[in-house]
Order: sequence, then C-alpha cells, then structure tokens
Amino acid sequence: LATSSSQRAAVARSARWRELAWLLPVLLLAGYLRLDGIQQTSVRYCDGSWYAADARVWHRCARVVLDPVTWGGLLNADKALLRHQVAVHGLDFSERYYKPSQGYTFLVAAMMFLVGDTPAAAPTTNAWMSTLAVVVAYLLARRFFDRGVAWTAALLLAICPYDVVYARADLADAAATFFLLAGTCAWVWQLSAPAPSRLRLIFTGMLLGYALTCHYRSLHLPLLLGALDILRCLKHGESETPRRLARLRAHARRWLWIGAGLLIPALCIEAVFQ
Repeated sequence: LATSSSQRAAVARSARWRELAWLLPVLLLAGYLRLDGIQQTSVRYCDGSWYAADARVWHRCARVVLDPVTWGGLLNADKALLRHQVAVHGLDFSERYYKPSQGYTFLVAAMMFLVGDTPAAAPTTNAWMSTLAVVVAYLLARRFFDRGVAWTAALLLAICPYDVVYARADLADAAATFFLLAGTCAWVWQLSAPAPSRLRLIFTGMLLGYALTCHYRSLHLPLLLGALDILRCLKHGESETPRRLARLRAHARRWLWIGAGLLIPALCIEAVFQ
C-alpha cells in the first residue's frame, strides 16, 4: 500500500511538471508580447488620465500614512503639520473620476511603489494582470477539457490582438478580465463540491466583486453565472417539485454568500475612496 501510494504521488508530480512544461512557453510568449518595452509607454486615453489621477491619490495617501512624521502630527494633534504633510506629498482631491473603478486604480497605486509615480504604472499593471489571465484561462479550460484544449485556449488568449492592445494600455479592461476569469474559475470549482464552504463562496464573490470595482460593465458576468446556476438546477432531472424547490433553495443560499462576497470589495475599496 505504501509503495502504491508513493507511486501515485510520483505520477501526480510528474503530471504537474508536464503541465508546467506545456504552459511555460505560452506564458513566456504572453509576457513578451505584453511586457516588452512597457516602461516606455505612457497615458494614451482620456479615461487613462483619470485613472492615473485617482491612482496617484491612493499612492500619495499611502505615502502620507507611511511617513513617520505624519504619525507624530497625529499623536500631537498638530493640524498644521498634517496639512504640511498633505502638501509635501502632493495630495490633490480636486479632480476625481466619476466612474466606479477604484479596484483598478488601487492596483495601479500599488504598482507605483515598484515602478515609481510614472505614466507607465498603469500599462505595467495591465501587462502583468493580462499575463496572469493566460494562466487562469488555462486552469479554467483544463477543468473541462484535456491538456491540448487548455493549451490552445491559453495560446489564443496569449496572442489575441485585442487582449494585447488592452494589456499595453492604461484602461481598466485587462484587470477586470483577470478577476472575471479568476471568479469564474472559483465558481466552477465550487460547483463540484456538494456543499461548498461559505468561505469558498465568499471568496468567489470577492473575485467577481473586485472585477466590478475595476470596471462597472463586469456586472454582467455574475448575473450570467447566476442564470446558468438556475438552468443547471432546473435541468437536473428531478420530476418531483419538492426536490426541485429544495435544489433551488440550496442554490439561492449559495448565491447569498457569493453576493455577500461581491459587496466586500465595493465597501472596502470604492466606498473608502469616495
């Protein structure tokens, strides 16, 4: 039994390495198409300038909070010093973007700590998110199909001109796409569990909700997944109405927890920023 178990573990490890060997060239290609020369890109679109302005607010707020001088001003209730800190770090609240997109600008602000407060921060964020989306697309396709189909799906996304253009731009679509794919992946995984934990359902909702805080048009996907859940439930084959109603109630409870997760990013990011 011990030998059989060790053999199965060795086979599983070998299979994982083969999966990585298949995916790695596609991932390198995706990274090259998206990241090559990305530091030389700049703001291209009107919306991108608004995103950059909001990201700069997040970034400079974080710098104010992380500055030890600020904490000294807070402890001593020194309002003049705190106003000076706001001015020193260049915080400007005069112009804010009217669209709810702070999940995306929060990511750009985090990238500014790595690449600096430059116009390339947004395209760099998108390039990395789009590259990671190729991995998620592979995992999602692998859940339903064999390795060849999953590899083809990842390759098509990696070389898709539409995706590459947005990955090298300063718009929110690439980040939203990553979280939509990740949320769909989490939703598919919880479908296989007869009674998924509440934490898994909330996490699924948080991924979908974060996509919504990146781009408001992402709302269509949770609605579509909910509709697919209802169709699966109705098509399950129970002829008796009580059983069908019981399944509908179970699915409704799942979506209550997913819905709770959907609200968390909006409350933690969008509401805090506003």
